[in-house]
Amino acid sequence: MGNRKLKQQTKKEWTRQEGRQLFGEGPVADPVRKAAALQAIRLEAGRKKVCCRPSLPEIFRNELSLISVNYWYLQAVLLCVGIWLSGRADSLYGPESLLTEAGISPEMFLLPVLSALLALTGITGFGELAKCFSCRMAELEQSCYLNLRQLMMVRMAITGAVNLLFLGCFIGISQGRLQAGLIRISLYLMTPYVCNMLLFFTAFTFMRSGRKLFQVSVLLAAGFLSFLPMLFPGLYGKAAVGLWAAVLLGAAALMAAQMIYLTKELDRGEKICWN
Repeated sequence: MGNRKLKQQTKKEWTRQEGRQLFGEGPVADPVRKAAALQAIRLEAGRKKVCCRPSLPEIFRNELSLISVNYWYLQAVLLCVGIWLSGRADSLYGPESLLTEAGISPEMFLLPVLSALLALTGITGFGELAKCFSCRMAELEQSCYLNLRQLMMVRMAITGAVNLLFLGCFIGISQGRLQAGLIRISLYLMTPYVCNMLLFFTAFTFMRSGRKLFQVSVLLAAGFLSFLPMLFPGLYGKAAVGLWAAVLLGAAALMAAQMIYLTKELDRGEKICWN
């Protein structure tokens, strides 16, 4: 104990100025060698890949590898079903007499059926998108530095591209069968599709966590939207083209607003779970 107290009493912390006065300035570094050493350190640090920043093609390739194989199988089945139904439109849609009395041509049933198939492609796309918001995904984002906003946008771009491919195929099929204008056929197929996507997005974004029955009800209602124009044959006339366009623009605007809301929610770091 005595030695420790003696050391503490004799110990003195020298300041830099006092040290220079007692021991001198010390050796001076060669400025040329110092600059060369610093330059070598900078070059070596520049070679280090401290943060991995994948390019956009790499991000898309990674996300494509994470999408389940069942999704692609189901998309192929839906496409084959749509092509098969289009080829058998004359024999599958009931007696000619009943359709004539209702004022609907047999081929007019093709549009609602293809719209329903497009809605199914949207449902399967939401299933893949929901994986970004599964349980405990927010904690995983914080621990692994995942960019949920980027994951969501990339998956939405992939599934949206698949849906657009289906839409293009079905528009070409319908135009060939119905001998109608491209704009009219596009409106007849895109309007129910966008309305269905709006309902799906609303159900899975705002009505989640314990409201499964409501979600299922919304999904069924969205499917029936595709067949709603069959109850009003006049909607497929040229006079109703403006109404179709107005509904399409309104649904697209609401869909864009919901997407903006979701991205802001992600930026704020709020917990999102679609399970």
